[in-house]
Amino acid sequence: MDDLSWVKNDEKQLNWLEIYLNKKQVSDTPYPAPDKKIRFEQRINSLDPITRLRLIANMKAAWYKQQSRKKRESEGYVSQSMEIPKSAQQKLKTIAKNNNCSQSETISRLIEDSSQLTASLSEKLKECNEQITDAKLQVKTLTRTKLTGKIKSLDDAIKHIKVLEETVLAQRRTMTEYTVKLQDAEIFDDTLTKSQKEKVSEKYKKAIDTLKQKKIIRLLTTDG
Repeated sequence: MDDLSWVKNDEKQLNWLEIYLNKKQVSDTPYPAPDKKIRFEQRINSLDPITRLRLIANMKAAWYKQQSRKKRESEGYVSQSMEIPKSAQQKLKTIAKNNNCSQSETISRLIEDSSQLTASLSEKLKECNEQITDAKLQVKTLTRTKLTGKIKSLDDAIKHIKVLEETVLAQRRTMTEYTVKLQDAEIFDDTLTKSQKEKVSEKYKKAIDTLKQKKIIRLLTTDG
């Protein structure tokens, strides 16, 4: 019959239909046929026309829903039943409509986005912790080199580190300037007088002494 054209001679389908009819308490015929498909049709045809049509429609819908669920499961989806507040459900409908997708797809996207955001925040937190650890290490280094007194806070330490970095750069520039002058003095040795040579050497020595007095050289060479 046309209304049963979706029923195939398939063992799995016929077993499922038999279980469905048993749950609906559809009685077997007095003389059931050995063939499962024929026996199924006998049970269906034993009903009155209206009950028969209603049962077939419900049974067909249940079968295709079950097949659709199995297909989704094979694609990595799972069926999830849950209760949420009406206000949240209304917001979910709005979000799904605005994004032109189903509510289940919307929930999946929200979960995925939340997971990615959590991972990103965790990575940033890790970077912050590493920066804090590095700053604490620099504080210990400063304390061991005795270049500062007791540091009250991490902000003070960071400010002090910046000041030291600027000082080191300034002294390096000073050393570079005098080094160039000495190199020039060596290159143009024949053109400089003895007095000029002594003056350049004296300025270079003074720069080195200044670095030693401020303990900048010790900071640059210490392992601690």
